[in-house]
Amino acid sequence: MKSAMHLRMLSLLIATVALATAGCSSDRPLPGSVPVSGLVTLDGQPLADGRVQFAAAGPGQPAIGMISAGRFTMRTTATAPGVLKGAYKVSIVSDQPIGDVPLNSMGLPEKVPEAVSNIPKRYNSIDTSGFTVDVTGPIRDLKFELKSAE
Repeated sequence: MKSAMHLRMLSLLIATVALATAGCSSDRPLPGSVPVSGLVTLDGQPLADGRVQFAAAGPGQPAIGMISAGRFTMRTTATAPGVLKGAYKVSIVSDQPIGDVPLNSMGLPEKVPEAVSNIPKRYNSIDTSGFTVDVTGPIRDLKFELKSAE
C-alpha cells in the first residue's frame, strides 16, 4: 500500500501548492472568510479519503478540504482556514493508484501515477457532480451524500 500513501501525499502536495499560489501565506483566515466543514459519505458510509473542491460560481476564491474518515474542513489557501462568502460549484475526488509509483531521490512520485477513482467519476467534476453550495455564513455540518449507482 506504499503506492496509495504516495498518491495521497502527491494529492496533498498538489492541493497545497494550488492553494498556496491562490492567495495569502499566513495561517489567519482571509478577511471575510467563514469556517466551512462537514462530512462526505458514499452509500451512507464515511468516505475514507479524498478532497472536496469549491470553484467560485461568481465572486469568491477556490477552496479545498482534505477528506479523512469522511470529515473535511475547507481552506482558502494552504494555511488559511475558511471560505469566502459566495456561491460555489463542488467536486469531490477520491483516487487510488494503479500499480507501483516510481519515486525520485526525495521520495516523491516521479510522475502523476495512473489511478482509479474510488467514487463514480461524475463527482470528480464541478460540471457533473450536481453539488453547489451558497456560503452566506459559517457552515459546520455540510453533507455531501454520494451514491455508487443511480
